Amino acid sequence: MTPMNFLAGTEALGSLNEGWSLDKAPHGAPARTFRRRVSFERPFSSTPLVHMGLAGFDISNQDSARITSRVENVSPEGFEIVVGAWLHTRVWRVDVNWLAIGS
Repeated sequence: MTPMNFLAGTEALGSLNEGWSLDKAPHGAPARTFRRRVSFERPFSSTPLVHMGLAGFDISNQDSARITSRVENVSPEGFEIVVGAWLHTRVWRVDVNWLAIGS
């Protein structure tokens, strides 16, 4: 039986990150996304299951809060966090917690 391996972390994403565009929302703005690669402190022997959830956000109160978050491109070495917003929603910061489980 292979022992289980667990890794966890918190990522703070926002307007100080290069490429962040979720704080720009001209009238009728299209969907915008931001991607961040997370590298595990030690690799898994196979692709782990990664669970992620929003821990907090800073969003303009001038319109509805429209935000999505998901995990993509999981490998034994890491994964990508994808955060999105659309229409008039302006997002300055998103915090996510993640947990990777595998062997």
